Amino acid sequence: MSSGAPRGQVVRAALPAAVIVCVGALSLLGRALFFEPRPIPESDWEAVAAGALERAGERDAARAYPPWDDRTMVHLGGFGERLVTEHALVPEDVARLDAVWVFAHVDELEDALEAFPFEVERGGERVSSGDAVALRVEVPVARRARARLRELLEGAKVERVDVEGEAEGCDRWDDSLEGWTCGKRDEVYHVGRSIRDVGDEVRPCIWAHPPKGEATWRVTFPGVELGERFVLRASPTMRGWRRNEAGKGAVSLEARVGGEVLVARDVPMREYGWGSYEMDTASRRGERVDVVVEVGARTTKDRQFCFDGWVY
Repeated sequence: MSSGAPRGQVVRAALPAAVIVCVGALSLLGRALFFEPRPIPESDWEAVAAGALERAGERDAARAYPPWDDRTMVHLGGFGERLVTEHALVPEDVARLDAVWVFAHVDELEDALEAFPFEVERGGERVSSGDAVALRVEVPVARRARARLRELLEGAKVERVDVEGEAEGCDRWDDSLEGWTCGKRDEVYHVGRSIRDVGDEVRPCIWAHPPKGEATWRVTFPGVELGERFVLRASPTMRGWRRNEAGKGAVSLEARVGGEVLVARDVPMREYGWGSYEMDTASRRGERVDVVVEVGARTTKDRQFCFDGWVY
């Protein structure tokens, strides 16, 4: 005689597990059939992208939703700027744009529009093909910046200031780096236009890895015409934070607008969140001033740092 459980008990014990598996499978099937958007054929994405490009202006950008959907992004190369952001946009992401074309599955369009830092008008131009849709989201005039430091970099004055306060002019603009170098070309120690991982996203910025020898970059943007306010964003990169023993160390940052200090602090490497500093300049509107940004560090290894500024 067997000492195990009777066969009837084994069958009864196995039934609940089988039911659970069947219910789970039906749940996944139901989700795929009724809740998940149907896949969009490549031809529809191509048609929508082509239609949007025909209507897009020079200062229109593109944003795909979800942002990691390569099926969409491969067709958006004709746009001058593509916003590849996973999280919500910050105002400065769109401040120099007239509009953003949002590409999404028609059932996910509302989710895509929630990422904008302003109330979106739903009545913009629209291009559709099947379930693929592109909606032109206009950036409100009040949200647009009049100038951006990144665009003014080639006309800036860049100096390397040593610990004694002696300044060396960096008078060589390197087209391949899109930036200024002191002496020979250096892919790390320079000040230039770049695209880096700041604020949990990949964004255009001005790369300013602090120079060696405890020196400081002094970047002067001459004759910037002020508006209602000035916004500076600056932070270490996420990669720099990861390569610095869980964020140890800091980068010194000082910025002055027309001689008035906007910020002067040490920024810890763990603060890679694309920090924002704002100054009300309404009383000086129309005045042309120098905007000066200084970046340095006592220890320079992997002190990856970016900044940018906007005049509103």
